[in-house]
Amino acid sequence: MSLNSILQWTIIITFLIMSLSFHEFAHAYVAYLRGDMTPKLSGRLTLNPINHIDPIGLLVLLITRRIGWLKPVPINMYNLNEPRRISIILVALAGPFANVLLSFAFFGLTLLVPGGSFWWNIFLQVSMINLFLAAFNLFFLPPLDGYRIFASLAFENPEDLFANHTIEMYGSLFLMLVIFMFPAILNKWVDLLTTPIWHLMVKLFY
Repeated sequence: MSLNSILQWTIIITFLIMSLSFHEFAHAYVAYLRGDMTPKLSGRLTLNPINHIDPIGLLVLLITRRIGWLKPVPINMYNLNEPRRISIILVALAGPFANVLLSFAFFGLTLLVPGGSFWWNIFLQVSMINLFLAAFNLFFLPPLDGYRIFASLAFENPEDLFANHTIEMYGSLFLMLVIFMFPAILNKWVDLLTTPIWHLMVKLFY
């Protein structure tokens, strides 16, 4: 790998850590707005990556350069404002929505630099990865945000379901199985969600 490639990936990884921090901050902020003080008391109502970094998730990000995670924001579902179901959905949507916003922002930055240049490639890749992260997190398996949205729509008292951490533990194992053994399933899901948004960005900016 050339020095230029190493520098490029270092910058991209830095942007991605910032993006993941913004994702977690969005969860924390919306939960705070909806009545739960837990994220603020836990020091997660911040954009500072140090407060959000999970060593294993960061290691996976460095290895895959695409998938990674930070520490989940602690949220007490029972503290959220009624209708609680709506609050849970809003909190879950906040993270992926933050990544979509960042995707638009970085895509817009490509207009400020020459096409095909060093920074153009960086901005484009970070935009694409943020869009991927949004779609990935909306997948319907625990512990992803999509699972929380699906469960909130499907069950009468979803907060009781989320209090059962066994579901998320086994869900995480099943999610890893899908990622590494059946990637085509996840790829189709990501393509389904990202393709229309990507076409919209191209139409808006170019």
